Amino acid sequence: MSTAVAASVSVAVEEITSAEALEAFAAEWAELWERCPAATPFQHPAWLVPWWNCFGAQPGWALWTLAARAHGRLTAVAPLFIHPGPDPSVRQVSPVGIANTDYLGPLLDPADDGSATAALLAHLAAHAERWDVCDLEEIREGDPLLSAPMPDGLRAEASPQSLCPVLALAKNAEEFFAARSSWLRRNLRRGERRLSEQAPLAFETADGDTLDEFVDAFFRLHEERWAAEGQDGLLQGELMRRFHRESSERLMDAGLLRLHGMRFDGRLAAIFHGLGGHGRVHAYLGGFEPGLGRDNPGTLIAGYAMEQAMAEGAREFDFLRGQEKYKYDWGAADQRTHRIRILHADSPERAW
Repeated sequence: MSTAVAASVSVAVEEITSAEALEAFAAEWAELWERCPAATPFQHPAWLVPWWNCFGAQPGWALWTLAARAHGRLTAVAPLFIHPGPDPSVRQVSPVGIANTDYLGPLLDPADDGSATAALLAHLAAHAERWDVCDLEEIREGDPLLSAPMPDGLRAEASPQSLCPVLALAKNAEEFFAARSSWLRRNLRRGERRLSEQAPLAFETADGDTLDEFVDAFFRLHEERWAAEGQDGLLQGELMRRFHRESSERLMDAGLLRLHGMRFDGRLAAIFHGLGGHGRVHAYLGGFEPGLGRDNPGTLIAGYAMEQAMAEGAREFDFLRGQEKYKYDWGAADQRTHRIRILHADSPERAW
């Protein structure tokens, strides 16, 4: 790590520039995450450290995670890296986790008065010779970064990015399902009845003994689900699968993994991969045997995931990016994310 004085004399910014240093920093980073009720599991080291471990060894990529401290206390973490942009001559700063991660904003202590954000931006400005554009994606509504003034030498361009349907949960499953549409309740009852008449049906949540089986089923069922529609799905490649194996173990250890399965005739035939914490559950990916599609296995496993979310006291079920119809069938309402491009003040106008 190296330390530089930031915008305020009481705030210093440290640079974390190696995988080993990132791993050593993870415990303190996780402690900050626990202090941030608005933080999502996608900002937790259990997700982002495996991401860098698996994807970070690309030609020209350099880790540049920034950690702000106020009087020695960690108040912000911005997991970043520098890499060649779509135009290889452009040096781009991006968040660790891009492409397969939702909600990529920096982690900020809620007690911070804006000094940490100012210090991070001042550090970007002080080291502007290292980069040409800083492209920060999937920033949630209300993030302090969206309204933060830029320091001298930088300018910012913000734009709407994704819509994320979010479902408000109830205090208990009975109240929640009673408020769903009669059509949805009928599909749930019919699917469970039809499957139960064919073979034993049960729902489970992965634990330490079954995690490997559930992760294997996650890969298999997601691939089968999308292959039936002539598509590859989102879990192709050795690095992607290695990432999910490592992150699943770390997320489970941190109490953030929500990996649920539907057993049909003894085998895992539908899977829900989610992340939870701070009163929310995020529906990441899933899959099911295409041959069971007419009996709504995807709806059934989602319903089980919602039941479990309410049992743990979650207030929201976040379907994440994408406006698929089934999300609105449950009653979800859109929340917006934003994209911020930070440029040098004297950068020529161009399409980055």
